[in-house]
Amino acid sequence: MRTLFLFGTAHSLQIGTRLKNSVSDAQLKSEFKNHCLNQEVDLIAEEMSEEALMREGIDQTIAQIVGEELGISHLFCDPSSQVRAELGISDTQRIRIDSIIKGWDKSKESEVISISWDRRENYILEQIYKRSSSNVLLICGSNHVEAFSQKAQSKGYLVNVVQRDWESKNA
Repeated sequence: MRTLFLFGTAHSLQIGTRLKNSVSDAQLKSEFKNHCLNQEVDLIAEEMSEEALMREGIDQTIAQIVGEELGISHLFCDPSSQVRAELGISDTQRIRIDSIIKGWDKSKESEVISISWDRRENYILEQIYKRSSSNVLLICGSNHVEAFSQKAQSKGYLVNVVQRDWESKNA
């Protein structure tokens, strides 16, 4: 059976600092390494894209570095802006701005966000599923842990939530 290990955290912690030299970076790297080794992870997947890293001026995420050091495949599985447009996936901030401009109530805003997140989460899981890996560590925003858990289980994965919302011990 395929296993999906979910690791929720803030995206700012996920990408790390530019030099990867903070206490938080070291703690997260250690968490990823220990989990990958203990659970025989064969794919590290991230709810992240190369586009997002370029916008932030970051060369590599902490998970990419761990994958390289341990010889584990790495996958960015967040859709590019082109794919988002094709699939009708909108950025949450864009939806909130549209909500103000269009005068939506909170219920309508939440519904539109939910539809967009659903499309995005399904796309991410499709990318992982295509890889046919047995033990996958998915690093994602903490807001997505529960949805990924339910969706992955419905696709036949055994799901193990490693962290719902990891934070540095010095935060």
